[in-house]
Amino acid sequence: MGSKYNKKQYCLFCQKPFSKLARHLESAHGSEHDVALAFSFAKGSRKRREMLRSLKKRGNFSHNATVETSGAGDLVACRRPVTSKPSSDFLHCKFCQGLYARKSLWRHVRSSHKESVQGESEVGRKGIYMHLPKPASVKDAVWKIACDMNNDEISTVVRNECDILHLGESLYNSRKPYERRNHYIRQKMREMARLLIEARAITPLKSMEDLVMPTNFPHVIKAVRSVAGYSEESNTYEIPSLALKLGHSLAKVAGIVQCNAIIENRHDVAEFAKNFAILHQKKWNESISAAALGTLEQAKWNKPQLLPFTQDVTTLHKFLSIEHAKYMKDLEEEPNKKSFANLAKVTLTQVVLFNRRREGEVSKMELQSYTSRDLTELNPDIVMSLSEIERRLAAHFERVEIRGKRSRKVPVLLTPNMIAAMDLLAKKKEECQIPKENIYMFTCPEALSYYRGSDCFCEYAKKS
Repeated sequence: MGSKYNKKQYCLFCQKPFSKLARHLESAHGSEHDVALAFSFAKGSRKRREMLRSLKKRGNFSHNATVETSGAGDLVACRRPVTSKPSSDFLHCKFCQGLYARKSLWRHVRSSHKESVQGESEVGRKGIYMHLPKPASVKDAVWKIACDMNNDEISTVVRNECDILHLGESLYNSRKPYERRNHYIRQKMREMARLLIEARAITPLKSMEDLVMPTNFPHVIKAVRSVAGYSEESNTYEIPSLALKLGHSLAKVAGIVQCNAIIENRHDVAEFAKNFAILHQKKWNESISAAALGTLEQAKWNKPQLLPFTQDVTTLHKFLSIEHAKYMKDLEEEPNKKSFANLAKVTLTQVVLFNRRREGEVSKMELQSYTSRDLTELNPDIVMSLSEIERRLAAHFERVEIRGKRSRKVPVLLTPNMIAAMDLLAKKKEECQIPKENIYMFTCPEALSYYRGSDCFCEYAKKS
C-alpha cells in the first residue's frame, strides 16, 4: 500500500515540493502575512482549511506556469487522474487557480464558487477557466487574442509556441487598429498551429523553429500537403487557399525566427532561417503554389454566372420599402431590442442593395463615420459645372466615407429614408440596451458585434 503523503504540493514562496505543505509553511514562512493569518485561526477550523488550500493552489499554479513556459516537468492537478493524460485535458479555475480536468471544472465551480457565477448568462459561464501567465516577450494585446480563442488543441498550441505568438505580434504591429484586425490575426495563428499539429503527427518536426530549417523542407511540404488535402493522383487540393496562406505565413515565420536568433546571438539558427527563406522563394511555387492556384482556377471552369432578374430586384426593393416604413413606426412607438434589430437589418440591406458595395464594408460602418459625415454645401464653382440632373442628385443624396478593403476610403450614398432610419437607430441605442462600447451603426442588441449584410440579404430575399 502506497504512502498517504506521496503527493507533493509546491510552496508559493520557495517553489519547492513538499508532501506536508502546511507544516513547511508554518515552520519556514510563518512571518508571511497570508501564512500568519491562516494559522491565526483555530486548528481544524473551516477558515484555516480554506486559507491553506488557497496557498496550496497558488503555489501549484506558480509551478504549473513554470512548467508550461519551460516545457519541462509535470503539472500538479488538484485531483490526479488514474492514468497519465495530456496537459490539454486540464484547465485552471478562474476563481481559485486550482488545476482541474476540463470535464469536471464546471462541477467544481458550481459547488465551490456558486456565488461567483450566479446570475451570469450562459456565455459568461463559459469563462470559468483562466490561462497561465503570458510569456514576457509577448504583448498583452496579442496574448488576449490567443486567450480569447475557443479552448481546443489548436489554441493550446498557439499559446505554447512563442514563434506563433510572435507572428501574431508582427501582424498586430503592421496592421491598422480596427476590430477585424484581431479576427485576421487569430485566423493566421490558428492556421500555423494546425500546420504544426499535422507536422508533429506525420513528421519528426516538433516546433515552429524546426519548420524553418532548410534540411526539414521536405517534411514541411509533406505537412502542408496533408493539412490542405492534397491528392497526388489528380495534383489538386481540397483546400487550395489554405496551402497558399500557409506559404505566406511560413515566409513571415522564417523572417521572425531569423531576427530573434540575431538578437539572441544564435547566428547558426539565423543562417538556417535565411537559407530556408531562399529555399522557400525558389521551390515553393513548384512544390505547392502551382497546384493550389491550378485547383482554384479549375473550380471556376463551366461555373454558371448567376444574375438576378430585374423583376426580382424590383420586388425586393418594394418589399424592403414596406418593411422599412413598418419598422420605423415600431421603433418610434415602442423602442425595444426586437424593433431596433428589425430596423437595423432592413436598413443595412437597403444601403448594400442601393450602393452595390461589398456587404462586409457596409456592415462594419461605424457610428462615428456616420455622425461625422460632411454636411457642407457644394462649392458654387463645382455646382456651376454640373448638369441639372447632377445638381438634383447632389442635393438629394448624402455621402458617407467608410473603411474598405486594404483600409481604402469607400464612399456610400444615402437616401433621405435611409438617413431618417439611421438617425433613429443612433437616437434609440441606449433605450434598446445597446452597449456603449459597441461602435457600429448596424449593431446587434446586447452585443459588441454587427449584423452581417449577407445574412440580412438572404433573410429578406426569402421573405419577399
